Amino acid sequence: MLGHQFHIPEKSDNAIEVWRRNRIQAISLCLKSGLPEDALTLIYSGIDTLGFLDAPPGQLWATEISFEAWSDRYIVSSLKPVVGTSPSAVDLFGARCGILHTSTSFSQLGKKGAAREIWYQYRGESAVNLTLDTPGMPLLIDIDQFANVFEVGGAQFVADLKMDKVRFDRAEARAARFFAWGVRSSPASSA
Repeated sequence: MLGHQFHIPEKSDNAIEVWRRNRIQAISLCLKSGLPEDALTLIYSGIDTLGFLDAPPGQLWATEISFEAWSDRYIVSSLKPVVGTSPSAVDLFGARCGILHTSTSFSQLGKKGAAREIWYQYRGESAVNLTLDTPGMPLLIDIDQFANVFEVGGAQFVADLKMDKVRFDRAEARAARFFAWGVRSSPASSA
């Protein structure tokens, strides 16, 4: 930006780990503040981001495929629903679409019968869809557990990246586009 300078503090850790820690902190703050839907939004968009970082070379955007691949590897096996059978990566992607696009459990995948609806439990309260009209039975997921599974999965993802230089370098190159937060200053106006 012409006439402006940005002073960005140096980071001592890789961009992915910094981003992951910040995301976990934001999710935790939402949960502590009684904002479970906001925490879900951060979890689902976080899976999108981490899936994109691990996507094949040449992929420019987060996609359903990268979301599901990351979910299969780092979320699905550890996420145990309160009601229903374990969710699939497709179920999670449908739930992601519902939360991010309409703040509901509705998604195109659910309507077509390709994904089950996911409802949520949060500290003694449940969020359910009273107008269920999808073919499959919904799942009930505890949001605190989902947040924990996301945190553990994200930590494992970073550990896995560090073991594979090619994967790590590709992910770090993508993470270089993350926002850099710093202080903006502009030269004093001359009168």
